[in-house]
Amino acid sequence: MSRGDATLTGVQGRMAYATATGTVPYPAAVRRPSAVAPVRREAGRSLANDPINWWLIGLAGVYLAWSYYALPSSIWARLALVIMLTLRMKPDIIIPYCLSCLQLKLNFTESLSDEIRIDDGVMAGLTGFESYAFALPPLLIGVRSMFAFTNSRTDHRFFPMGLYVLWLLGAVLVVIGAFTIFRTGRGWTGAMRMYSIVGAVFYGLLMPRLKPEQINRLAAGLATVCLVMFSLNLAGRFGSRMLFVLGPLGAAWAASGSLSLSRKSVFAFALLFVTGSVSLYRATFMVFGQWVWTVITTVVNWSCPVGPKQVAYRMHVHVLATALFCMVLFLFGIARQVNEKSSGEGPSTFIERIEGKLYADRGPIWSGCVRAIFEEASILPTPERGFVIQWFGQEKFWENGPHNLVLELLNQLGWVAGPISIIVLGYTVIASTGVLARDDNRGARAIATAIICSIVVGGLTLPYIVQDRQGEVMLFAAGLAIGSSRVNRLESLRMLKARA
Repeated sequence: MSRGDATLTGVQGRMAYATATGTVPYPAAVRRPSAVAPVRREAGRSLANDPINWWLIGLAGVYLAWSYYALPSSIWARLALVIMLTLRMKPDIIIPYCLSCLQLKLNFTESLSDEIRIDDGVMAGLTGFESYAFALPPLLIGVRSMFAFTNSRTDHRFFPMGLYVLWLLGAVLVVIGAFTIFRTGRGWTGAMRMYSIVGAVFYGLLMPRLKPEQINRLAAGLATVCLVMFSLNLAGRFGSRMLFVLGPLGAAWAASGSLSLSRKSVFAFALLFVTGSVSLYRATFMVFGQWVWTVITTVVNWSCPVGPKQVAYRMHVHVLATALFCMVLFLFGIARQVNEKSSGEGPSTFIERIEGKLYADRGPIWSGCVRAIFEEASILPTPERGFVIQWFGQEKFWENGPHNLVLELLNQLGWVAGPISIIVLGYTVIASTGVLARDDNRGARAIATAIICSIVVGGLTLPYIVQDRQGEVMLFAAGLAIGSSRVNRLESLRMLKARA
């Protein structure tokens, strides 16, 4: 596994790295991927909190086999596994937790659409209480984070105390709202689960911090899982929404590894080809757009000049421009709705297909949700709330969600917990942009690129980053990368001062 460069910017960071390792830094005018600097494979394993735990991965593998041959009972086995992983709260739980989000019996019978087919034999084995087995783990994430926050042995450096307290205050309203709709028949745990998933970034920030070598091992492990899942999808009928959140990380890791042009780049080229092929030919426009944005951002990030001001300036401008572009598309989608069916043969060019998807499909849904949010404003959460949309001149009641991250949070969580969740995700984006601007570690930058893509780009039409068994893994990794990057940079600065 390759080592990241120093966690400082510019020549100082590379001099600190060279002083610590005894190597000679490469010229300051060149910004190269960390894959170029070789390191012993045992480097990350010899340190505490190694993110690769083969015993836990083996347990997750047992669950995966169980979920294929005996799906109903595997749901309860998965509950026990995830409770154990969540309570453990160490970096080595991230990859097993990712594997536990799969159910192979279903994954091998679905595509990348929302359609899932469950045969009668499987349905006969379900008791009706399985929904609680899926509802408990997200709630446990929030509870475990609170215990870690109050633990004096937890590393609280660079932890956003004020933001976390604000999130806790919003949680009170979410719990109250859940009990107010308990007897309505709707999914009363839905708002609590979504709010807990948003808070998963705090869970990652409170984990034991990792060294640069270990962050590389974590990113490489997640990229390997991504390669396997995308290869299965490309080779046969395998589908999971985990592909939507793991895809950007795989693309970022592949793009940065491909830039090294070494013998170790074979894995990176294979991953880049597989993720690109699935995104282009077997997924939606938005998934392909995520892949393109991730690759472009990675290339831009690695090709930036070394000067700290130039790097920080360019990456913040790049992310801000992306957010503004997505906002403009959203506003155009609401303002320019297509309510009349075309008498022609339909869109023929690529641009026309994108416009049809944006204006005729997402636009009416977004507009209907915006009206519902303002006309039926609620302080308490209102999970699974439907709304009326104008669809080709006819009114329809829509119950399948607004297909937009911001609208999803406001519609489900209300006007208090919703904005708090948006602020938490905004903090995650800003902090991850700081990782891109100031950290030369390949793994940290891949994770940061992936979480920005999932929130900003994917959030335009794919709110999967806040849904359980999908988004928590990347939010764990993002919080861990943000905290570890800042602590590593601080320790490097102290090392420089001590040697000066």
